[in-house]
Amino acid sequence: MGKAAHGCSKRALKMRSRGLALTVLVLLAVALPVTILRLTQLKAHSVRESLTSLANEIHQLEVENGRLSGMLRDFDRLQSGNEEERELLRLRNEVSQLREQTNTMANRHLGRIQQESGVGPGPRHETELSAQTLEAMQNICRELPLAMERFARDHTNQPSSLSELRKYFPLIDGRRMAGLYTFDFVREEGPRAEDLLILGEQGTRETADGKRARVYGFRDGNAVEVRREEDDFEIWEKEHFTSPP
Repeated sequence: MGKAAHGCSKRALKMRSRGLALTVLVLLAVALPVTILRLTQLKAHSVRESLTSLANEIHQLEVENGRLSGMLRDFDRLQSGNEEERELLRLRNEVSQLREQTNTMANRHLGRIQQESGVGPGPRHETELSAQTLEAMQNICRELPLAMERFARDHTNQPSSLSELRKYFPLIDGRRMAGLYTFDFVREEGPRAEDLLILGEQGTRETADGKRARVYGFRDGNAVEVRREEDDFEIWEKEHFTSPP
C-alpha cells in the first residue's frame, strides 16, 4: 500500500510539472508575439523619427541651396550688369573723344583754308558767332530742367547725353532749338546733382587770334565763352564743375 501511495505521488508530481510547463509554454506563446510586436513598434517609431529628422535636414539643405542659388544668380546679373555698364561707358568715352577730335580737326582745317585764302571770318563775324552761340546756350540751359523732368516721366535712368533729351525740348517755329546738335553734357555720364557746370560746346572753335574757344552753360542759366591757347579745357572744367564762372 505504501508503494501504491508513492506511485500516485510521483504521477501527481509529473502531472503538476507538465501543467506548469504547459502554462509556461502558453505564457510564452502569448507574451512572445506581444514582445516582438512591441519591439517592432519601437523600432518603427525610431525609424520614423530618423526619417523625419532626415527629411527636415534635407528640407533645410534645399532651402539653403535655393538661397545660395538665388545669391549666385543675383551676383551673375550684377557682374553682367557691371560689365555691360563699363563697356557702355567705355564706348561713350570713345565716341565722345572721336567726336571732339573730329570737330577739332574740322575747325582747324577750316581755319587753315580761311587763312590761306584770306577770306577768314573777321572780328565782326567772330563776335556775332560768339554771341549767337552764347544765346543758344542760355536758351538750352533755361529749358533743360523741364526737359529733364519730361524725360524722367518716361525713363528710370538719367540721360547721359543731350541727344537723348532733344525731343523733350520745345519746338521754335516748328524746328529744334539751336544748340541741341552742337552742345552736350560736360560729364560723359551726365551731370551730377552737385554740378553747376552742365553743358559744353562740342569741339572747339579757332578764333581770329589763333586761340581755341568753347562755350559752356551752367545750371543757373548763365553761359560763358572760354578761350585757351591750346585744347586744354579739361583743367578749366574740373575747376568749375562745382564753382560758378
